[in-house]
Amino acid sequence: MGLLIGRTSLAHGQIMIGPAYYAALLWGRCNPRAGAVAGLFTLFGMYTVLPQEGFWPQLALAIMISLVGRPRRREKTRLWAAVRLGLINAVVMVGYQILSGSYSSGGIGAGGSSGGERTILELIMIGLGSILLPCLAVIFASALQIFAPSMRLGLENRLGQERNERPDYAGYAVFTAVMALGGGSGILIAGYPLIYLLVSFLILTATVIGGAGAAVAIAAVAALMSHVGSWNPTLSAEIFVMAGLLAGVVGRKNKEWSALGFCLGIILSYPLINEAALWRVALVVMLPATVLFLLVPAQWFSYILHLLSGSGRGNDRQECSPGKIRDLASDRLRELAGIFEKLAHTFEEVSPAQDENAGQDVYQWLEKAIASCCANCQSYKHCWTELFYQTYREFLDLITLAEMKGGVTTADLPGKLAQSCIQSYQLVTSINYLSEVGQIDRYWRNRLNDSKELVSYQLKGVSGIMAGLAGQLKVEVQNNEDLQLMIYEALSRVKLHPVEVSVTGNPSRQMEIAIEKRGCGGYGECQRVVAPFLANLIGQGVSVWNRDCPPQGRLHCTSTYCLRRAYTVTWAARQTPKEGSLFCGDTFRSFVLKDGRHILLLSDGVGTGPRAALESQTTVSILEQLLSSGIDRDFALQMVNSVLLLRHPPEETFSTVDMVAIDLFSCEADFLKIGAAPSYIKRGREVTALRSNSLPAGILEHIEIDATTRALQEGDLLVMITDGIIDSLELPDTGDHAFDWVASILANMDVLGVQSLADYLLEHAIQNAGGKSVDDLTVLVAQIVRAED
Repeated sequence: MGLLIGRTSLAHGQIMIGPAYYAALLWGRCNPRAGAVAGLFTLFGMYTVLPQEGFWPQLALAIMISLVGRPRRREKTRLWAAVRLGLINAVVMVGYQILSGSYSSGGIGAGGSSGGERTILELIMIGLGSILLPCLAVIFASALQIFAPSMRLGLENRLGQERNERPDYAGYAVFTAVMALGGGSGILIAGYPLIYLLVSFLILTATVIGGAGAAVAIAAVAALMSHVGSWNPTLSAEIFVMAGLLAGVVGRKNKEWSALGFCLGIILSYPLINEAALWRVALVVMLPATVLFLLVPAQWFSYILHLLSGSGRGNDRQECSPGKIRDLASDRLRELAGIFEKLAHTFEEVSPAQDENAGQDVYQWLEKAIASCCANCQSYKHCWTELFYQTYREFLDLITLAEMKGGVTTADLPGKLAQSCIQSYQLVTSINYLSEVGQIDRYWRNRLNDSKELVSYQLKGVSGIMAGLAGQLKVEVQNNEDLQLMIYEALSRVKLHPVEVSVTGNPSRQMEIAIEKRGCGGYGECQRVVAPFLANLIGQGVSVWNRDCPPQGRLHCTSTYCLRRAYTVTWAARQTPKEGSLFCGDTFRSFVLKDGRHILLLSDGVGTGPRAALESQTTVSILEQLLSSGIDRDFALQMVNSVLLLRHPPEETFSTVDMVAIDLFSCEADFLKIGAAPSYIKRGREVTALRSNSLPAGILEHIEIDATTRALQEGDLLVMITDGIIDSLELPDTGDHAFDWVASILANMDVLGVQSLADYLLEHAIQNAGGKSVDDLTVLVAQIVRAED
């Protein structure tokens, strides 16, 4: 760490941050040997990047810090130590400049104005360094607290000390790690920059420890610091933010999946960047960084997580309430929504201003034509002095004619120009050239204005989405502290060694129990032991929702439990693309939410082929993510509509939504349709059809949702289809679609299974169309089944 920070600089190498780290080592009063070694490595790092004349003042600064920069015992805080560090830096740097003769030889009197400007710039950088170094020293010293808990920094919150709490040093540690990345600037391994390897490894580590948010934050800060510190090469925010985001989303704190998501992020970031060379470098460095990440033992990440999570906890473990976290996140989202709204207004204000200048083109062409054709002509005085108004009018008429016809010839010259202009050919050529250039200029200007309007529209859409998400965070979180304590004590009595227990939700049906306990070595204690124990303890059936039991016994196991549902859903689907196409434009999905609802989704993208498949997949994927995150269904559907509207061109991106939410406790089902084909409920020989008259998503700004709630029973069948199934049969006389043919078949058949019914309906639709699929065809069949005890 000392070596890398010693090599890091700011402001194009004019401010070295190594002395700040050296001072932090002295402030921390850590192990003398460790501090001495780290200090030497810091000095060596500066020696490797600085020329000899630049290293001597840094060495002198380190010596002065060792002599007078240590905190004194009588000082209750380290504020004066920070002030002294700034003064020491100013004195040493100014003194070195004077001794080296920079000021005397570079002053205004000796070296002119340029030397004076250089001297002023050097003084400004010294003053800036004297301010930054103390601040960085405080940050570095705070970061070192994680590795040496006995170290004390006097600038800590005194109120926190009185409560016997340790301040949260995790943020300082992350910032220090990002600053250390600059130490890899300029170092090549096999022709590729070391800094790309370091930042890739740090992002992957952040993904496992902190998830997608931490990875994206580190990627963004690292990219920003690479420009501030003039690292070589600079980091592309598009590449690493995308890689960090996908690593967190795909990995969900799992090493292997995080590595896969990171690689996918780098590959998929290609369309977002302007410099293909940076992308190729990141692509090549991706493999060794991923291999190195996978070779690191899991205990190492667990140790770092323990250090970071423990930095903000005291002996009397104080935790933020869910309400405070919710309100804070909601406020931040609203602030971001306001920022995007202001950006949208900015683009709206810029576009008209561009159009106001469009009328000046003709006059600019006139000036250019006069300069190129008439300025050196012997008849200039006659045309533009004696016949000024006539010549001016005829020039304007000629330019206007060129705009209308796309070009002019000598035969188009009007009046006196045709009779007396001695440079008629040169004049016509110049007018045609200016007209062509003007047309190109207007074309791209219009394209620019269209792009600004599109950006403004999209920014408004993003602002609306964020504002809606902020409102969704207002959902109350119910914490059952009494039940948490009871479960924790009960698990402790039977030697299951719980670390943390959290109980949220409604105890009657939506309760969620999260347990972190000592690792079981992959034995699966959560399924075999903990779940039955919890069921006996609370008197209700309990099932494992998800679990993470790493094979290393020293790591903790984490698992989530929910109440056992009274019903379950068995389902099957069958689909085929339109004949001649490899892609089916329909997408279906089935998943269960933590609150006990089984979701069936079916979406039909506009048209057929890859474009339709993309639209329906986007619709279904976004809905699944939002609903799984606990977002309200109506808002989730509205957000999907907003996303489709933001795509370009909007008139070609829309899809239907057919969703069924089945309550596995009460067996009630909510049917929500947006432009979707009918759905059917089959109970014995009785068939009920549910239809929608609304438009698909992605057409109107506000969508109309057809919602119906029905009470289901054990054994009921649900049939969901796309319009290709319905449209496969037409009445020969009227040409109208026979919407009831599916209901007729369902009412007169005995069902042997969900898969057989799905196969039968799809084959029947193909037969209706003459033995071929004239559209994308999808059938989804589900049946309500009572859950086994």
